[in-house]
Amino acid sequence: MKRPPQHDTDDTDDNNSDDGELMLVEEEKIEAVPFLDTFYGLSSMDPQERAEAAQDMIQHCLLGPQANTKDAAYALKRLLNALCSGRAAARQGNASALVAFLKVAQETNAFQDIQKETKVSQNKQQENPVVDAVVSDRVFVRNQLLAATTEPGDSRKKKGSEERDYVFGRLFGILAVQKSGMLLPSNSDDDMEEIVTVSKQYISDLIQLFHFKKWMKESAAHAICMLLNSYYYASEEILPNAKAIVDRLVRESIVPELLSTTLSELSAEQLAVAIHIQSHVHYHSQTLPAPLEEAVLSVETIPTLALALSETSAVTQPRTHLVWDVIWTFLTETSTEEASTKASSNDVRRPRKVTPVGSESVEDVLVALIQHVVTQRLLGIMLDDEPKQYGESAAGKATHERRALALCIVRNLSGVEFVSSLTGRTVLNMTPSIMENVALNSNLVRRLFIDVIGAGTATGRKGKQAEHILKPFATQVLEFIVARALSDLGNDKVDEVGSNEMCLSILRGILRCDAHFDSSTKTNTISTILETKTKQFDEQFWISYIQFLEREVLANHSAHFVDSMYQAAKTLDKNTESTVAANLSKGILNFFLASAFFDCSSVEAAAEESVQTSAKKKKNKKKKSSSHVEISQVLQLAVRLNTKQPYNVRSVASARFFSLLSELQIRASQSQGTNKDQEVLTILASPRILCSELQLVGAKPLVAWDESTATDKDDFSPLELVSLLCDGAKKSLDDDPSSTKARFVCGLAILASVLYVRLLSCGEDEVSTGEDDLDADDDEDREEVLSFLSDVREVYETFSTEGTVDISSLAEMCTNIISSPLGAGGRSLGASPTLLREAVRILWTKTLTHASSIGGTVINTETVDTLLLGIGIDRSDEHAQENDGGDELGDSEDENGVFVEATEVEDDEDSEDSNDLLSKPSNDRDDDDSENDVEVDPSKLQSLLEQELEDDSSVGEELEHHEGADAALAKLIQLKQEARKAGQKAKERLELSRQIKCTLLLETLLSGKPDGWGCLLTTDALLDIAFALLQYHRRLEKAIKSSSDKGSDISLSERKAMLARITSILKNKLFKFKLSSISWSSPEAAQVYAENMSVSLFQEIRQSPDKEHQQLCSSAIVFLTRCIDSLDGRLEIAKHFTAVVDEWAHRRTGKLDASFFDHLIHQNPSYAQVSLTHELAKAAATARSPFLKSEAFRLLGLLHNPKLSTGQKELGELGDARVVAASDTVIDAVISAFEDPEMKKAKRIREVIKTLEKIVVFLSAKPSASHEKQLDRLMELLQQSLKSSESKGIQSSCEKVISLIHELKNKPTSNESMEVENEDAKDDSNNDPMQVDEARSDDESADENESSHGDGKKKKKSKSKKKKGKSKKK
Repeated sequence: MKRPPQHDTDDTDDNNSDDGELMLVEEEKIEAVPFLDTFYGLSSMDPQERAEAAQDMIQHCLLGPQANTKDAAYALKRLLNALCSGRAAARQGNASALVAFLKVAQETNAFQDIQKETKVSQNKQQENPVVDAVVSDRVFVRNQLLAATTEPGDSRKKKGSEERDYVFGRLFGILAVQKSGMLLPSNSDDDMEEIVTVSKQYISDLIQLFHFKKWMKESAAHAICMLLNSYYYASEEILPNAKAIVDRLVRESIVPELLSTTLSELSAEQLAVAIHIQSHVHYHSQTLPAPLEEAVLSVETIPTLALALSETSAVTQPRTHLVWDVIWTFLTETSTEEASTKASSNDVRRPRKVTPVGSESVEDVLVALIQHVVTQRLLGIMLDDEPKQYGESAAGKATHERRALALCIVRNLSGVEFVSSLTGRTVLNMTPSIMENVALNSNLVRRLFIDVIGAGTATGRKGKQAEHILKPFATQVLEFIVARALSDLGNDKVDEVGSNEMCLSILRGILRCDAHFDSSTKTNTISTILETKTKQFDEQFWISYIQFLEREVLANHSAHFVDSMYQAAKTLDKNTESTVAANLSKGILNFFLASAFFDCSSVEAAAEESVQTSAKKKKNKKKKSSSHVEISQVLQLAVRLNTKQPYNVRSVASARFFSLLSELQIRASQSQGTNKDQEVLTILASPRILCSELQLVGAKPLVAWDESTATDKDDFSPLELVSLLCDGAKKSLDDDPSSTKARFVCGLAILASVLYVRLLSCGEDEVSTGEDDLDADDDEDREEVLSFLSDVREVYETFSTEGTVDISSLAEMCTNIISSPLGAGGRSLGASPTLLREAVRILWTKTLTHASSIGGTVINTETVDTLLLGIGIDRSDEHAQENDGGDELGDSEDENGVFVEATEVEDDEDSEDSNDLLSKPSNDRDDDDSENDVEVDPSKLQSLLEQELEDDSSVGEELEHHEGADAALAKLIQLKQEARKAGQKAKERLELSRQIKCTLLLETLLSGKPDGWGCLLTTDALLDIAFALLQYHRRLEKAIKSSSDKGSDISLSERKAMLARITSILKNKLFKFKLSSISWSSPEAAQVYAENMSVSLFQEIRQSPDKEHQQLCSSAIVFLTRCIDSLDGRLEIAKHFTAVVDEWAHRRTGKLDASFFDHLIHQNPSYAQVSLTHELAKAAATARSPFLKSEAFRLLGLLHNPKLSTGQKELGELGDARVVAASDTVIDAVISAFEDPEMKKAKRIREVIKTLEKIVVFLSAKPSASHEKQLDRLMELLQQSLKSSESKGIQSSCEKVISLIHELKNKPTSNESMEVENEDAKDDSNNDPMQVDEARSDDESADENESSHGDGKKKKKSKSKKKKGKSKKK
């Protein structure tokens, strides 16, 4: 074939391709791509480059000034041949270019010339050319396409890739012809018979491709659907002709050749074609032929089609099979109204009212589709009520591919945008009913989201938890669903009601499957919707959502939905600006109270009686209008309940009631408003008022509390007492809200209200009331509540009559309340302990505030003892304070165990008689035989049994021992003893948990500010508390260590929690207490008390079990020095450090650690210089080990810091003086360290050299005496170390210290510098006698600056000052 001529370079187009981008050129013309090169551009992977190449090619062949038929015929042949090329993107690029070529050629009527040119070209290549008649354009293009996509007729074996290329080339060619519009009638006069014939031929070609290979079925079916769409969506001018054409195509080609089998034998691709035709039944001018006259997709046929539809899971997500795209078009229609609110490129569809064929409900078809295809076939769930009439294999195996297809179906039905092969970007706006009952039914939510996202319990090969392979996809679908539901918020064009219903349908569908969906999947699906609806508060949404939760609780008796209501209330409380949100949260609280504590089954009859009674009393209507509204709301609540809830619902509702009430109380008490006390009182009073109103409308409490039964005094019942306190508090707050008296009364009312609420009970379990019931001691709790209410009343009466508050008795009452069983909680009590503790805290703070406001009241020793006793510290028992904690907090040290007699196992006093009854098992046996290792001491057992015989008045005779009986008896005694120990540990654990709660009172007391109740404390009271806490801290640490060494202990976590709480109180509260506002209780005896306390503290230091406790003791000593005003008193305490340092340095069994001194230096460096320098210098020379000497040098280095300062001028100057005074001892210690062979190691001598460097720097900065001989000796030792050491670090350090020593030796001593300055002053005074005083003052200022400047700088500065002084005088 002759190569076509190329264009001249002058004839170019303004559009040119440069790296795949179109460039617009205005003035200068750029060369166009050569004609033949455009075919290479059509194979590019860049779509933009392919489009530019196609444009240049068509411009050259058909539209340009040099367009010619020869190049056009060549281009058509080249395009058709390239359809069979598998190179890069050749098939896609040439098919797209072919579509544009056919359109332009048809519009320019160029096909006849192209046909002639093609004939001429073919005849030139043939020996015997044949002249054929000119055919129509459609027939010509089809013939050329068949010729280009038909395999050569040679006999060689063809590769599979070649065969596939020809097949796909024909498919792409047919689709290009369809998209070009050649098969549509151009006008009403067009040859219809020719169009039908050519179209039928193309349909036949596609059907042949359909049957060619299995992998061609979907593509061929899609091409058939697209060819039919060209007639379905034709323009109105040719639509009648198009309908006639499509009727004949369906009747004469598609049905006979493709759809002639039975329904059960149809494949998914055949179903796609059939359903696609039925989706456009209104485009057909005649009725559809059999079998299309009846609905292919219907409720009855779906079970038959389920197998074929489920097999489409082979198509990988996110794309779905063609048949699903066709099903969506069959069940939905384009919504013009909703499309206007979406992006213009999206096809927004809504469900049809009925199906196009069969006129069935779309929702019914979807339900059947989900049930039979998705639930059974894809997820493998066989429903119980489903008959097995479709074979035993109706339920398929849930593979990953099938789950992925099910997720895609749910995604599409949920309104998430997806790409359809027929309609492009598509959004299905299903009704809320379909969303709730179809797309998000319980089976789908469970299998597709909870089981997939929540998977991960199985361990992988490497021991890691393996996630489900579809978890990312399932999580993405879930996020898309939530985003789709919230996408319409804030859009004015979208119906708000519809948006709410969509969100509610999603919530209902998910929560009906699992009320704890978020926790099960570890996602924020539910919370995201609720929080969004809270920020953009939607009242109607929240009302509907809460009503749904209430219906689920009441109809299904579901305790899980009680938790959902609780979470809804917490979400509503986040919106602090909306009163509607607060009212809805209060309504949930009322629902919890009514459903947990009342039986409302008899409310309807009582409601009728109340209506009749209210009709007779119309005279008082105006006075009781507001209360009538409240009663009516309570009546509506009781009527909604209308029954007694089961125990599981009541217990959960009770727990959530107390938890929600506690959160509301804490939030109100922590608010910054001025009326927060009134708010807290109102919140806590509402349950009491609601209980009264519920009883008025006929509701009966499950556990009746007798209101006629008064407390200790017979004139008030609990209800009357609480009402009295609340009314008094309200009146006091109304009179003077800022009065501390009113706030104290409000605190009493708050505590009384909480105690009254604590009387409420959800009753007993009707099914089982065994020992496992945690709330079986309701009667004991009731007695506790009544007793505490009596105490509150006594405090109130005393305060009302005398106007005073006994802090000691009130502290005892608060401690008893917190440590009582009421503070322990239970299964149905929720956060009631927190509620009670918060009420006690409020009362305690109000008490302290009021006591500080009236003045003259201080925290006495009795109050301190009460608070300490509450946390387990009994200062009255001196022996317990001296005990290390083994008997009180730790286990017994007897490894063999202490066993009581068999006849008196429960008696602890007789345990000594059987102490040695069991001997320790031998170590030769294996641990596995430990059960048989119990040995009996015959003499002990003999005496024990003889004693029992004497008690029974039996004849005393020698007993015969049996080895098995003896071992069994010993084992019984051991088991009894272990049971007793377990009971003691459980009791100890409970006691520790109560003591931890009581730390609240002490922590609150120590949190007082100087201008608040901090002034109530005295200095000696603070020291007493600190010392008691330190002792308790030590005993706790020893007990924890003992428990850890011996094994598991059930109270170990409580001990650690108590230890952490004590440590926090000491560090963050007590040791940081501001002492400016407090004083000693007896200033005269302050020094004696401080001296005794220091002795006790140093004794405590010697018993410290670890570093943390020693650091606390160090902080306590610093705190003690802060409490002493006089310097002499502080120095008296510093004398004790001599023995402490000596014990640390020389006592082998001592427990002291260097961290104690580190912490002291960090806390109060000046005081550490005063008390530690000389002692550490001696320890550095005489300590018992090189390590201790090295530690002493390290500590000395910390003390020799010229920048140490605590803001105390007097103590700082004394510290510097002590360090300077001890310099001789320190230098001697350094010399002895250099001479000590044990200190020659690099890690030891390095620390000595570092310390020496700091000493030399310190002496250079501070005025000191001459150390010439010592410095010379140090120089010699450093020179020796420099030569003998192999460490470069030590060598560099030695060189640095040597240079510093040279500078120090050249520096004049303090006496010499004073003489020089005095001589200068004399010289100046001789010149000007008037300036003698100025010279003296200059000498003093020079001495002050001596620490930070050298000698030369000091002289220059003093001289400059003298000159300035002289200039001023002149």
